[in-house]
Amino acid sequence: MKNIILFLNSAKDKADSFAISARNKIADVMTRKHRGIDGVIVVVGLCIIALVIIFLLKDKLAEFVGSITDNMQNKSKTVLDGASMNLPSGG
Repeated sequence: MKNIILFLNSAKDKADSFAISARNKIADVMTRKHRGIDGVIVVVGLCIIALVIIFLLKDKLAEFVGSITDNMQNKSKTVLDGASMNLPSGG
């Protein structure tokens, strides 16, 4: 009798597990959730787009970065020159 009860409980547990996994699969299909490679494909696609943009606009990007560094150097030189003028004399 114990064996029959154990067998029935085991069958019930397996049926419950199957029902839960089937419900989760159906919910994923109905909500159009996809697991797997989708995120990787999006990232690779965005990287390819970024590389194409950089390749097409490399001259403009080089000019832009050069102008930014020149402006930063000029501003820092102005700040440092102004700071050196305001130093107290050591006498």
